[in-house]
Amino acid sequence: MSLIEKLGKMGIPGFRSGKKWKMAIAIFGYFWILLILLSVIFPAPTTTTQNPQSLTTQSTTIENSYDVLPSIQDMPSGTRLAGEEINVNVSKRAFRIELTEIQYISTKFSTIEEAKSGFAAVKEQKSTKYKLDSVNVGDEAFLYTIAEYQKMLILRKSNVYVIVIGEGIAFDDDMVSYARLLKV
Repeated sequence: MSLIEKLGKMGIPGFRSGKKWKMAIAIFGYFWILLILLSVIFPAPTTTTQNPQSLTTQSTTIENSYDVLPSIQDMPSGTRLAGEEINVNVSKRAFRIELTEIQYISTKFSTIEEAKSGFAAVKEQKSTKYKLDSVNVGDEAFLYTIAEYQKMLILRKSNVYVIVIGEGIAFDDDMVSYARLLKV
C-alpha cells in the first residue's frame, strides 16, 4: 500500500478520492498551511535600521555644556527660572514650577569615551546605594528615587552627561518628560 493510498484511507481531504489533480491541490494547500504555522511559531527576527542622521549625531561631540540645557521657552507655562550658571564645561540651570523644582547640571568631556567612562563610574557608584531604572533618553540613562518626592535622572549624550534633579516630583514619568526637554 503506497503513502497516497494510506492518506486516502486515513480520510485526509484531497486524498480520499484518489484523483491526482485533487492531491496536487491538497499538497500545495498543506504546504502553505505549514509555512504559515511555522512563521507563527518561529517569527522572523526583527531588524532595526538606524536613521543615517542618528549615526552622525552619535559620533559628533557637543561643543558647550549649556547647549543641551532647556531654556525657559522649552519649559511648561508657569515656569520661572530659579537660577543658572553657564560655563563651557559645566553648566547648571534650575526652574521652579509651582511646588516643583527641576535642576539640570551638564558636564562636557573632551571625548565620547571620557563621557562614557564618567557615566559608567557614576552609575556604578549609585547602583550600590539605590535601585536604578533604565530610561530611554539620550544615548544611555538611568533614574532613581532619593526620597519620596526627590528623584534623579542621569543621562549621557555623546560627550556630555546631564544630571536632572527633581524635587516635589511624585512619578518617574514626570522625570522622564523633564529629561526629554533636553536638547539631545
